[in-house]
Amino acid sequence: MFENFENFHHVVNMGNLFNSVNFTIKAVTCKTKGLAQGVLQKSNHGAPPCIYQEELKGKAAKRARGTAKAAVLMGDQLVSGIVVTSIFDQKPFYMISNVAREITWVKVSKKVWSDHLQKTVVMNFLCFYISDDCNFGMNDNNITDQLCLQTK
Repeated sequence: MFENFENFHHVVNMGNLFNSVNFTIKAVTCKTKGLAQGVLQKSNHGAPPCIYQEELKGKAAKRARGTAKAAVLMGDQLVSGIVVTSIFDQKPFYMISNVAREITWVKVSKKVWSDHLQKTVVMNFLCFYISDDCNFGMNDNNITDQLCLQTK
């Protein structure tokens, strides 16, 4: 896939079906030195056990919300710079990136409808940087996925 790009260091934001540590290694070792990031399935895709988070319910889940764990893969030149993270939102989700240069939270602003005020207002909130960067890079694909989930 990355061999077909004409430019070097092309960034691809991936869904979880195809993403893995091995995929990220293949991307960066091809002739165009591709970069990849996106959601990662917890098991059998290379997420290290040190970032696993337990799925919780009720009050325990509310207390865990916002918990983040990260591992920078090291020890082999091929995996240098690959970051694997877990973030607890409604439940834990996992991400991988060889694009991210920092592990942090960013302030995001969105326009939302306020039932109380009966108008659109700006809402500020914190978002995990890797997740925000990946979602921004997916453009309308991510919005479409979110709308599909809301209608189910």
